[in-house]
Amino acid sequence: MTKKEFIDFFRATLPRIDKTGKYHSNVVAHAIERAVNNVLCDLYLRFPELADPYMKEYTAVAKAQNAATGLWEATIPVSYIPIPVVGSGVREVALEDDTSLTFVPARYDDIMRTKDLTMNYLSPMVSYAVAGNKLIFSHMPSTYSADNLRLRALTSFTDYADTDEFIVPYGQDISITQNVYQILGIIAPIDLLTNNADGGRG
Repeated sequence: MTKKEFIDFFRATLPRIDKTGKYHSNVVAHAIERAVNNVLCDLYLRFPELADPYMKEYTAVAKAQNAATGLWEATIPVSYIPIPVVGSGVREVALEDDTSLTFVPARYDDIMRTKDLTMNYLSPMVSYAVAGNKLIFSHMPSTYSADNLRLRALTSFTDYADTDEFIVPYGQDISITQNVYQILGIIAPIDLLTNNADGGRG
């Protein structure tokens, strides 16, 4: 289903806040995002290859040199899912029209510690670190300074367009539904629980 259909599903099943209104779609969208982020983070850590359908590609990403540090930077054009690995939710960076330069994720501290070292560019390799909404690059060769970037990221739910298809991870529909209810402070109806038996019976 599309992002809008997913939000509308929850809005239709959630109880009214009062006699006149339902939860605002933005409130529901952010609750879904939190629930989905937990599921996709866990999915990526256990089976990275299964996270591919949730990657989105962004092109024409410009970079500029920071006058204070001398390092090249680019603004990440999307809200990404923070994954507790090096590179976080930005899983691939490349030049838009050139494959001769390899980008590898690194820790921000390592980039800052080595930024003044002299590098051998016979086999060009550039490290990048994710710092908030910025990509920070180490030892960007000057010959590539004008090239735009292409990147792939695990995109947060709220950054999907309303008409974008969102695939619920297999077997996670009940978990996401329960988490959305919990985030919004609602007790899920019993038919959404994994165990439908009455609490007093085994």
